[in-house]
Amino acid sequence: MRNLFVIQVALVMLGMMLFYFYMGHETIIASFYGGGVAITHTVLLSRRLISAGSMANDNPEAGILNLYLG
Repeated sequence: MRNLFVIQVALVMLGMMLFYFYMGHETIIASFYGGGVAITHTVLLSRRLISAGSMANDNPEAGILNLYLG
């Protein structure tokens, strides 16, 4: 999880810099917002996968339901 988070933050920062250099300072906020949404989704999905995996150790069907239904 930590490696994925670091890679995503680095890619968001790289994207922000590229947008800034090619399109100007107005695009920094948009790229920051988009990167923040992507990172938030990754963190939430990771938490759900960890929860479903631990539940699947006891009952595989419950783990799958937890993954799909929340």
